[in-house]
Amino acid sequence: MTSVATSQRSHRPSAANAERPTDKRAFTRRSFRSASFKVRIAGGECEIRLKDLSRGGASGLICEPVRVGDHLVVEFDSRHQVDAEICWVRRLLVGVKFTNELTPQFVERLHELYRVAR
Repeated sequence: MTSVATSQRSHRPSAANAERPTDKRAFTRRSFRSASFKVRIAGGECEIRLKDLSRGGASGLICEPVRVGDHLVVEFDSRHQVDAEICWVRRLLVGVKFTNELTPQFVERLHELYRVAR
């Protein structure tokens, strides 16, 4: 199984985020469209349709109701599964925080596959 996560979290803001002091995000978010991935939650399985993704987390529409603090596993494919926690919920739009950061290469590869048309 290829590693897509790093084991240690770095909380230093990127250069882009450093210019915006009100943005507390440590990593740049990448916009997505039509990117659905399987999610395993305590009650079974469902899907999340990503709105955006960064090394530290993601947001998107999830097909089952969840609560802040719920744990889940996002399956990007059969070899790349990432543990995460729900950090905010607005109806079926959720924000998730990955337990371990994704590698920059993995985020870039997914973004190239599913990026928003400009």
